[in-house]
Amino acid sequence: MSDEAETATDSAGGECDPRWGLCVCPGCPLLGTLGRGGEWVCFCHFDADWGARDFVTAVIRRHFAVYRAVLDVRRGFVSERWPQAYREAQQRLIESGYADLLPDARDVSPYRPGHPIVQQWLARLERFLRDAVRAALRERMADAAANSSIAKRPPPSSRDCVARMRATLAPLAHRAPSAKWAFDLLDGIAARPANAPSPEAVRIALDAISSPAGRAYIANATDEQRGRWRAALGIIGGGAAGLIPSRVPGEDDEPVEVGVQHDPV
Repeated sequence: MSDEAETATDSAGGECDPRWGLCVCPGCPLLGTLGRGGEWVCFCHFDADWGARDFVTAVIRRHFAVYRAVLDVRRGFVSERWPQAYREAQQRLIESGYADLLPDARDVSPYRPGHPIVQQWLARLERFLRDAVRAALRERMADAAANSSIAKRPPPSSRDCVARMRATLAPLAHRAPSAKWAFDLLDGIAARPANAPSPEAVRIALDAISSPAGRAYIANATDEQRGRWRAALGIIGGGAAGLIPSRVPGEDDEPVEVGVQHDPV
């Protein structure tokens, strides 16, 4: 029989509220034995946050055999049905895997060896429920704190973004620059002389033009392309213009050494 189905009768023989004597928190199966805010609550709800009362009730109900043993002891100890209630509580604890909560030497009085004290056994049962509730509440608070820290995590700083970008681009530093990219850069300089790229970009482009891939690219170029690239290299200045040999015999016959250092403007 469930706790909610149990009813009490008043002196006139009429039925009382089925929740009479129970904890005021909705659904809680334990007796209201402690006062809180003018109402009677159980020992598990007494020191718990009021907003967590439904959660506490759910934890209590997960340990059915234990809270029923608590009720059996509190309701039946001084009644004539105590022997039956005691046997039922023991059987229920054993079947539910709570054999360690049966009366044992921990509940025995030093003055009466071999005779467990019912009140000490009851205190141990109630302490088990209270500890289970407190552990569940701590775990709930830890989960809430973890979720809150994730939700409030600040966006990465610019320094973090730069570090991540450098780590991503680091493998590219060991790869030869594209010859096509270098000549596209020269086309851009020739078309817009006032918008010269950065010295670092120019240096990389000159290295690519001087490379074997760049020399092959020049060999297959038209006179119009060569003229445009020479004009761009003239804007860069220094000895860069010599990187593009002319097709006219006798002009720029001496090839430019690969890997020569240039001083871009």
